[in-house]
Parts: sequence; structure tokens; C-alpha cells
Amino acid sequence: FVDMDALITDRIGMPISDYFSLKGEAAFRQIESQLLEDLLSSNEYQVVATGGGVVTSAKNRELLRKNRKQNILLTASFDVLYD
Repeated sequence: FVDMDALITDRIGMPISDYFSLKGEAAFRQIESQLLEDLLSSNEYQVVATGGGVVTSAKNRELLRKNRKQNILLTASFDVLYD
């Protein structure tokens, strides 16, 4: 299991919210996109938990679309998420 937010936090050495404040969303999305590309190019079998914003990038959507592995979108109602 790979949590992209945890890997990014390790890579940048600070909480994502702090990085957003210091560097901005565009800088964060670049790191996120590069990590997604690295993970999807791996030959390892893994479950990758992306952040919700990963699909805001057309490049990332295309990477996910071209990915030969299975992609699963999990959805839930607000009430379920809140509990």
C-alpha cells in the first residue's frame, strides 16, 4: 500500500498544508504528478492512494487512463465520510 500524501510529506520534509502556504499549489501539483508517474511506471504490484486533487491535472488523468493496471474509484456519501 502506498499513500501518495505520506510519500510527498516525507519527500518535502513538512506537512502538505505548510508546503502549500510556502510554495503554492502549482509547486505541490508538480511534485504530485512526478510521484504519480514514478509509481505508475513501477513494475511492482501496489495499491496507490492518491490525494483527491490528483485528477485535477489533465496529465495525471491521462497517466491513469493509460495505466495498464486497474484503477478503482471509491466514492461515499458525506454522511459515511463524516462517520
